[in-house]
Amino acid sequence: MKSLHFILIISFLFIGFQQTARAEIIQVPNDYPTIREAIVAAEDGDEVVVLPGTYFESNIFFQRKAITVRSNDPNNRSIVESTIIDGSRGEGAVFNLYMEEGPGSILSGFTIRNGGATGEGTHFGGGISCQRSSPTISNNIIENNSATFGGGIYCYESEAVIINNTIRNNYATQAGGGIAYNSSTGEITGNTITNNQAEIYGGGILAGNGEGPELPVIDGNVITSNSATHGAGISGNGAVITNNTIMDNSGESHGTCDIRMGGGIYGRNYVIRGNTIVNNTADWGGGIHITEHPTEISDNIITGNLATENGGGLDFRIASNPIVKNNTILNNRATFGAGIHCYAGTFVNNVISKNESFSEDPETTTTGGGVHCADISESDVSPPNLINNTLDLNTADQGGNIFIFRSSPVIKNNIISNAQAGGGIFRAESGAESLQPLISYCNLFQNQGGNYVGITDLTGSSGNISESPLFANDANSDYHLRSAYGRWSGTSWVEDLQTSPCIDRGDPLSDYFLETQPNGSRINMGAYGNTVEASRSNQNKLTIIIYEDAQLVYPLLVKDYPRTTVAKDITDLMQRLEKEIVHVLFIDISTPKFDRLNKANQITKLKSISKYQDIAIIGYSKKNIKEGMDLCLKSGMDNYVPSPNKKKLIKTIKNSINKTGSLMPIPHLKTLKPKVSK
Repeated sequence: MKSLHFILIISFLFIGFQQTARAEIIQVPNDYPTIREAIVAAEDGDEVVVLPGTYFESNIFFQRKAITVRSNDPNNRSIVESTIIDGSRGEGAVFNLYMEEGPGSILSGFTIRNGGATGEGTHFGGGISCQRSSPTISNNIIENNSATFGGGIYCYESEAVIINNTIRNNYATQAGGGIAYNSSTGEITGNTITNNQAEIYGGGILAGNGEGPELPVIDGNVITSNSATHGAGISGNGAVITNNTIMDNSGESHGTCDIRMGGGIYGRNYVIRGNTIVNNTADWGGGIHITEHPTEISDNIITGNLATENGGGLDFRIASNPIVKNNTILNNRATFGAGIHCYAGTFVNNVISKNESFSEDPETTTTGGGVHCADISESDVSPPNLINNTLDLNTADQGGNIFIFRSSPVIKNNIISNAQAGGGIFRAESGAESLQPLISYCNLFQNQGGNYVGITDLTGSSGNISESPLFANDANSDYHLRSAYGRWSGTSWVEDLQTSPCIDRGDPLSDYFLETQPNGSRINMGAYGNTVEASRSNQNKLTIIIYEDAQLVYPLLVKDYPRTTVAKDITDLMQRLEKEIVHVLFIDISTPKFDRLNKANQITKLKSISKYQDIAIIGYSKKNIKEGMDLCLKSGMDNYVPSPNKKKLIKTIKNSINKTGSLMPIPHLKTLKPKVSK
């Protein structure tokens, strides 16, 4: 039996060796004169290596083989440029992958040009066509190809990985000048996609998989100088768009499509995160135009975009309901809604600054330099929510910062300041008197044309104020609030000579838990409220509880920390921990009531509960206890103060809060690449 087992092992090893040994390198033209013939001769695992030269071939099929077809050195740009597959003498795509090829089918290191069919009919993929296959396409130059869909590359029901290619000067008569990625769920990563054109959709990329559940990922690409009527940079339905530079793309009208939409991005059902979207142009939505369906737009820089009509930075149709969060929307231009033009949606923690509503027609009244809230009087959509944004230095004829027409937006915790014209909030006379904005806990300050136009001045009511917000440097678009107790500079916490009146002035019912300590237990107004970059409060706003013994510590702290109180027993303590946000807890370890073992167990259990983990627990004693520090640390406390005095207590409070992490700066993670299941 053992000998049989040994023979089987040897047989398997021999078979594996044979399979490995069969992997060959086949050279073109040394072994075969054409790439097509070399692929026919190849077997799974082989490499077809094409030496520099120009090869006039088209309709090259991989034939369901897990092989690598590459140039002599795909990482050498000069080799890639000189290994040319030219489809000008044939019809159809240069390369075709139609037979369920998988990731083991690799195409790498060529210049693929002049592919595509001419004449009547619909043609898919000028340079490369992938249908129901999932190859890896890398390190190629794909140029001067044309098709109906996918001038450079066409993918359908594919998980193709398209990585590190230059895709340029391709053309599609319908959609996807550079890439058409239809009903596909793979990745388009690290490519340069430039100077491509589509007549209608997606000059650079047409991509999407509808409503999923899996969506394609478009990550880390440079998408520039492409053109189409809708989505000059990217167009589609359902994709994750992250960490791209989308720049200088231009809407161009063709045929019956007169309105150019989405110079940078057009479509619906997207996650758009961490991109730089700059200098794109269209009629509606210079930067982004969303048609319908929920879309998340977060952590992007949207700047310098132009729309001749609606939404220089962002334009949303009435059927869309976006979540727009943590974006910088800066220096965009449009006639209506230079920063944002919207009907509905939630807009939180955005900086909306220096946007300009303009028109070349002197008879046109421009509106909504920062935000234009459009007419919802005859629809059933919910009005927009503008929460914790900073709108500054925007300009329009009406509504320099915010314009409202037949809408009832919720406007809360915002800083709305320094409109250059048109007023801070402008409500147009419309006859829809039932639709009124709900404005609370906002700071409207020095808006040219008035802080409130067409509505009652709410300064002094509903939490609204009118005071200088004391930005760190609004000229340089740094809208963090000055604070003598800590302001995030981008790299570290710094202390200012002044403290903004907008700190701890937001809605008391709004969450503030993301703000680092000391945070005053109340949200800040403006774009950084309830974020880790929120400016800090006066530390004397800390809530401190002294457990059991009030005579020694309480008199030393209450003047500097007026929120210092005493818990008379364990029941009182636990009830207050449940109801209040407590920052520091003092426990006298020298009292007769202090049962060391029992108390240690209680504190350990307390610290194991997530909501109490950031409480700084400090032991103290009237006289120095030899094992005091060890006892406190072993029991789960954060520090120990023997023979306390005021100076020693305050120093220990600061050190202990830092030790728990609640005062430590937390890096602001702009983008997270989403995981896409395969």
